[in-house]
Amino acid sequence: MPACCCVVQDCSNKSNPRIGISLHTPKCNYELAKWKSFVRTHSSNFNPNGRFKICSVHFSSDCFEWTVHKDGAPRRLITGSIPTIWKPSEESSAISARSRRRVSK
Repeated sequence: MPACCCVVQDCSNKSNPRIGISLHTPKCNYELAKWKSFVRTHSSNFNPNGRFKICSVHFSSDCFEWTVHKDGAPRRLITGSIPTIWKPSEESSAISARSRRRVSK
């Protein structure tokens, strides 16, 4: 069964054309390797056996082309595009008091 939401850690976006979020799957082995590498940057245990999806939030705007040049028209991911935008949650970037604590000798 194909994934229904983005596999990037701290992101659970689902396809929502109304707000401009779309899900994408890698189309060739080159993309597959690069996309897995991007996800593994923050999630070392990521090793999917089947298909997975990454949402449009993780791609720069130049990775898309418009199917029709009109606001609200669907965008298509250009073949060979690699995700480069990481959106960490505020929780994962915050340092807890325990991790800041200095250990005395």
